[in-house]
Amino acid sequence: MSRLSIRQLEIVRAIMRTGGLTTAASALGISQPAASRLLRHAEDSLGFPLFERRANGLRPTHEAKAIYPEIDRVFSDLEFIERTAGDLARLQSGRLRVAAIPSIALTVLADALGLFRRTHPGVTVAIETALNYEVADLVLDRRVDLGLAYMPTRVDDLAVEEVGLTSVVLAVPKGHPFANRDSASVAEIPDDPFISFSSTLPIGEYISSALRAAGAERPVAIEVGHSFLACVLVRAGAGIAMVDRLAERSGLFGDLAFVPFDPPIPIRAALLTLSDQEPSLAARAFCETLRRVRD
Repeated sequence: MSRLSIRQLEIVRAIMRTGGLTTAASALGISQPAASRLLRHAEDSLGFPLFERRANGLRPTHEAKAIYPEIDRVFSDLEFIERTAGDLARLQSGRLRVAAIPSIALTVLADALGLFRRTHPGVTVAIETALNYEVADLVLDRRVDLGLAYMPTRVDDLAVEEVGLTSVVLAVPKGHPFANRDSASVAEIPDDPFISFSSTLPIGEYISSALRAAGAERPVAIEVGHSFLACVLVRAGAGIAMVDRLAERSGLFGDLAFVPFDPPIPIRAALLTLSDQEPSLAARAFCETLRRVRD
């Protein structure tokens, strides 16, 4: 038995549905001779007749009745695939997976997703927060479609696009002597217990470099992985911290004061995607939304 083509299955299904060769041909938009050839080739491929030829038309054989439900299921599956593909093309369905460091997730990413969901409500979005190097690894391992992290980061096999600029600020309680300062230099940081980051993280390296340049290196009392945790610790009275200004932008820490540094300590945020793979339609649409939010 040779393999049946979709067109051959289609004529068998049409005859079963309409009851005749002429009506089946009309339903498929082909000529009656073409329909007859397709049916004959289908029966030749199967090795047995599907219809009895009678003066008043075609009558399905037991074999035709036995295989018809399976033929019908094939076309139901094809129609489902076509509908799904159409929905994906129109971004009426699909799934987007994003990894981000917490400070970006709770600000830039949240703003972009608010707009994205309004324009693409059928796309399901999964968000994973992680440390900076973990975001890069998640993208490289193809566990997420894109990542948002600080620069610099691993660039091997990654496409890195700058999508935002923030800066380091000093976070202190509202009653702290520095709370009403318009700005401060790194050399002026008060001698409170210091909450900071590992130098293996980009923000930790930004801070360490600024402290070294100012001759103001100091021991770290508590080491954290992201700015929001640092702010929670400042709120709890554990010390003061140099953090990403996105923590202030989040609006979650109204009981803290955030003092900018002069000169500023800039931090660049990056969009990470695989360099050897075109992003999905949903990922491309989200990246465009992110760029609009950035601009």
